[in-house]
Formats: sequence, structure tokens, C-alpha cells
Amino acid sequence: MPEDPPFQFEGFESPNFTPTPDALFDVLLARISDAELRVLLYIIRRTFGFKKDSDTISLKQMTAGIITRDGRRLDFGAGLSKASAARGIKGLVDKGIVLAQRNQSQERGDEPTTYRLRFRDPVFNSETGGVPELRHGGPADLRQGGVSQRDTQETGKQETVKQETVTNGYPSTIRQTDTFKKNGDEWDDVRLTLVEYIADLAVEFLDTASVKSSTSRTVNLFRQSGLSMDDFIAAMTEARAITKQYTATIKSRTKDGDKTKMGYFFRVLEDRLGLKTE
Repeated sequence: MPEDPPFQFEGFESPNFTPTPDALFDVLLARISDAELRVLLYIIRRTFGFKKDSDTISLKQMTAGIITRDGRRLDFGAGLSKASAARGIKGLVDKGIVLAQRNQSQERGDEPTTYRLRFRDPVFNSETGGVPELRHGGPADLRQGGVSQRDTQETGKQETVKQETVTNGYPSTIRQTDTFKKNGDEWDDVRLTLVEYIADLAVEFLDTASVKSSTSRTVNLFRQSGLSMDDFIAAMTEARAITKQYTATIKSRTKDGDKTKMGYFFRVLEDRLGLKTE
């Protein structure tokens, strides 16, 4: 099979530019990893490139890019695997470079995360399509999702998981040791990380359980495994590949007659983790 020819860039079109803070080049470039840099650049493009202070970005968009409903490709993502993108996001959040807000809606449950760069002072206003008046605790619409009404990716009103404190008008970053309650459930860094993967798998494998239920099952497996998050995600990736490989042997189906592969995925994952029960 012939190999694809090496990529050759055709050149930049002028004058299309995305404003980028100088500190990225002067301070951060030597202090962040390749994955963190790629994720950061993608967030900057999706926010400042569209005159917004924040944007709701799914992990799938981060890794595979965005294609519109009419088939137009907007971008190719950050060029990372899901595991690398998750590490990049976590690194940026832990370093205080990016703020991440988990979103939920009554219709869909867990929604993609809203990201923004962390600034000492607000930089956008209503004239530029951002959120106005971000000082003194932040506006109500920031607590409800932090996305401008001009956000082209907005899919409806989003209920944001409540943050515990506000700093400089922005919700504070959730640290690994922080936990908080949402509808009586305890959320922490593990659940926030794994729910992105489960939401994507639920769509791909036609999960008949709720994302909340499957996420809880995955969190329990992670805790039982004793693995690091990177190793656990690697096991999930392997289980996903095996599930896709053996799709023809899977007999479970939805009420509509379509194959549902999530149960098979979990059985393979348990087996990879050495937790499979008879």
C-alpha cells in the first residue's frame, strides 16, 4: 500500500490571525509540555480566534477537530490522543494557566467542558462577544456556563457544576484533592477526568445505561485497579480497540435492534485490569 506523501503546507492566508498573549512565548513555552502547548494553542484558537473569552470544547473536538453539520471541516484538533489531551488539560489546569468548568443539562446530563485562559484581569466585554463585568465575583451567566450568547457551539442552557470559590471573577480550578456535591453525588478529579471518556464511548458503543451510571462504574474500576490515571486510560484504550475488533461476535442489542458494545467493553476492561469475576 503506497504511503501518503509528506505534508507540505501551502502557506498562510493573510490577514487571518488569532491574538495570542506574549506570556505564552516569553514565560510558558519553556515550562509546559508538548501536550499542554498543543491543548493551550487549540483553546486560544477556539476562544480568541472567534472573539470569545471562553468556549465549550469536547475531548473529541480536541483530538479529532470539528466538522460542521454541512460537512465543512473547521480544524483538525490538537493532534493528540485522548489520553495525551487529558494530560495536557490537567497540566494546564494544575499550573493555573487554564480554567475548566464542567457543564450539565437536564436533557443530556454531562456536557463538554467550557475552557478559558486565566487572566489577572478580564479582557473581553459585550462589544467583543465575551462575558461582561467579570470583576467582583463574576456574573450570573458565568456560573451557568460561562459561554457567550454568540457561542456557535451552544446547544442549549447548561447547568454548570457549582465551584466552591471565585478568584478574580473566575471560578477557581478544581484540584485533585477537592470534592464537591452535585445532586447528592460526590465529584472529584477522577470523575471529572473519566466522564469525558465515558461520554464518548457511550455514543460510540450505544450504551444503554446512563453516562452517570457508566462513569460511576468506571470510577470504581479505577479505584480498585490501583493504577495511575495514565495507565488506567491506556487500559481503557486497549479495551476499546479489542471491543471494536470483536464487534462481529457481540450479540447484545438495544431495544431498536442495534448492537450495544458497552457491556463487552467493560468486561474486556475488567479482564485487562485483572478484576474480571466469574
